[in-house]
Amino acid sequence: MKKSFLFRFILLHLVTYWVVGSIMYELCGYEEALDTMEYFSLWRDLQSLPMVFTVFFSQIFRGALLGLLLLPFASMYLQKKRGFLRLFALLFGLTVLASPIFLIEALVTEQTFSQLAADLLIGIPELVVQTFLFALLFCSWMNRYLKKVSLK
Repeated sequence: MKKSFLFRFILLHLVTYWVVGSIMYELCGYEEALDTMEYFSLWRDLQSLPMVFTVFFSQIFRGALLGLLLLPFASMYLQKKRGFLRLFALLFGLTVLASPIFLIEALVTEQTFSQLAADLLIGIPELVVQTFLFALLFCSWMNRYLKKVSLK
């Protein structure tokens, strides 16, 4: 199961990262945010082909690392009723709430709450959609696989 788990985790992580990221880039006005928001000055230039490959391959590494870290907890969310919500909660907590940008923006800001909320509307919706979709699809895919394997 370990190889199947990691393969599916990495592949689905890549697909949801690229598809949801591309859609949200268009829908949420990231281009304007990249030009106007200070912490986006640290973002990478995706006009450069080497940087695109770097981002792509780093997501393979990130997916593998997350998959390895979450594999020991698979019994908590695979083959469980609404297990995808548990996986979503784990991923959301580990990758969104614990991210440096979220913590810095939320805890060490000199902005008003309304300014903070407006800034968090760029990026956080993408992360929520991406994480939720990943958790739903991954648990569905793995549960079908595990059911098929157990019937053999």
